[in-house]
Amino acid sequence: MAGKRVRLTINAFFGDDEIEIGFPEGWKIAEVRMAGHGTPAMCDDQIREALAQPVGTPRLRDLARGKQRVCIIFDDLPKPTRTDRIAPFVIEELHAGGITDDRIRFLCAPGTHHPLGYPELAAKLGADIVDRYPVYNHSIWENLVFKGNTSAGTPVWINREFDSCDLKLGIGSIFPHGGAGFGGGGKLILPGISGIETIASHHGNPALARCPIGQVEAISSARTSRRQPGSPA
Repeated sequence: MAGKRVRLTINAFFGDDEIEIGFPEGWKIAEVRMAGHGTPAMCDDQIREALAQPVGTPRLRDLARGKQRVCIIFDDLPKPTRTDRIAPFVIEELHAGGITDDRIRFLCAPGTHHPLGYPELAAKLGADIVDRYPVYNHSIWENLVFKGNTSAGTPVWINREFDSCDLKLGIGSIFPHGGAGFGGGGKLILPGISGIETIASHHGNPALARCPIGQVEAISSARTSRRQPGSPA
């Protein structure tokens, strides 16, 4: 008698193919899906409504007023963020705040992962955005600026282009992470657009607590006790 067989989606952003994996008879296999799995994707009006009512921050168009240079950082292909769906509506908000296209640039935040080529950037951002706006790959080795040290002693080197802009935005996801509880969010900055010295120091610092996958309380309390409010992550 055949064992349990499970179908998995692979090749994200390039076809979403499926493969089938078989397990030996007698194994107890459970397919555990995250809450919200199968929920329909947000339509255009829902995305606009979400951007019109941000949580804990002024509306994006209000933040944009009076600014001169905008840098939008985004995560790379291992992350599931549908930046191609979100970015056009972010641009709408920037236009409503008086930002013209020539003042917008995009920066991929891959950390130590490989830089994206044109097909990968087009898959992540949409070909229209890649063709209309400057799009850069961050490098952990160059084009960096030093911002000081954290209270944990981490030297902070970040992307110079990002640092030079007076409006800094990030488009990313929040998802379970084996060493930090959850990934995404601030990880767009570190390791996303940080220098190798910053990444190596942060990841190798024994004073910084690790957190089991899917948990946030332990890492929050541990890090709060070691850092001053407002210090870099």
